[in-house]
Amino acid sequence: MKPQSQYKIQLTPYFNCKDKEKSDLSADFIWGKFNTYLDKEDYIGATLAKRFLKKGWGCCNINDYPDSNFKEYYKQAKNDPKFKQIKNKFYCEL
Repeated sequence: MKPQSQYKIQLTPYFNCKDKEKSDLSADFIWGKFNTYLDKEDYIGATLAKRFLKKGWGCCNINDYPDSNFKEYYKQAKNDPKFKQIKNKFYCEL
């Protein structure tokens, strides 16, 4: 099993953009997982959670509710200083 598979199994069931309320709940959950991965200094998990946030933002734009939580959470994840620190550490150890 690829390392990313375990994260997809954790995140995919909670990814939902069918309506505004469900998308906000989904974004809240994935944002929480992103922060959990950061606390554990788990770069792969945090990266995948960030990708889910970005994908959710795109889905919400298509479904005509661009003000969903996905947008704000993705922007925060993208600019998070701890994420950048973990990313640099991850690539320096390769």
